[in-house]
Parts: sequence; C-alpha cells; structure tokens
Amino acid sequence: MMQIRYINELTANGNEVHELILSGHAAYDDTGKDIVCSAVSALLLTLAEMLGTDTAIEEDIQEGEAMVRCKCSPDDIFLKTCFKFAVTGLEMLAEEYPDNIIVN
Repeated sequence: MMQIRYINELTANGNEVHELILSGHAAYDDTGKDIVCSAVSALLLTLAEMLGTDTAIEEDIQEGEAMVRCKCSPDDIFLKTCFKFAVTGLEMLAEEYPDNIIVN
C-alpha cells in the first residue's frame, strides 16, 4: 500500500509550508506495469517541475519514497495551486484504488 501525507502548516514568521510525503508501493501490478505507481509518479514529478528550482523548494524522489516541500508566503497563489492540483489528483487516485493508495 502506498501512503501519501500532505502537510500544510503556518510557520512562526507567517509563511506557509506545503509538503507531500510518499512511502511504499501501490502493488497494483508488477513493476513497470503498475498504473497506480505511474500516475502518482507523474503527479509528483509534474509538481516538482512546476515548482522549479526556487531555493525554497526541496525535493527527493526515489523508488518507494518521495518528498516535495516548499515554503511560501500566504499570498503565493501559484505554489499553493500547484500543491492543490497534485493533492486533488492523488485523492482521486485514492478513491479509485483504495486498496493501493491512501492519502492523509
């Protein structure tokens, strides 16, 4: 089962932290044929690419675990929308494949 956690916190200085943490494997099908893993990978890689190379962005995407994190001001609509897009896609996958992925 793949587990994904989304964290959205307010820091002491008034900025926001957005973080997606993934662990595990969907185990929907064999490696290389797993459509659930492929869909999750596509969403996370797209998120990381959209966020770019800003110094406030941290990412670590590996097989079986991943993390994408950024700090932004509360009025940074672009970064917040990028995370909302990814989280919405992940939640839709969790609804469609509840035995393979969970989003908290």
